[in-house]
Amino acid sequence: MYQWSQVGKTVTLFITLNYTNASSGITQLTADLPSDCPTPYSWTGFTAANSVLYIGGYNFMTTTAPSPPAAVRNGDAYLIRNSANTGYQITTGTIGTTAARVFTFRITYRAS
Repeated sequence: MYQWSQVGKTVTLFITLNYTNASSGITQLTADLPSDCPTPYSWTGFTAANSVLYIGGYNFMTTTAPSPPAAVRNGDAYLIRNSANTGYQITTGTIGTTAARVFTFRITYRAS
């Protein structure tokens, strides 16, 4: 599921993926920017394929419960131009191997 809001040209996006069973051996998670989200503004010099446009955060968790602490990995998430340079994706980049069943992204970006 995802949710986004926009105030002026500032867009905030949250994505949550909640699976029944934990995945193992995860080294990267990438999702397409939902098609109804506003188009990100691409800064001069950041228009090539795979360009990182904005930085947000991610959490990988073993459960949705807050206690005990459920996060098994967290860090920076990136809003990038896709490899074909025809759209946008949110990715963790390559991370160390982990196992989780709940994945959250949060990112704020500027709309075109």
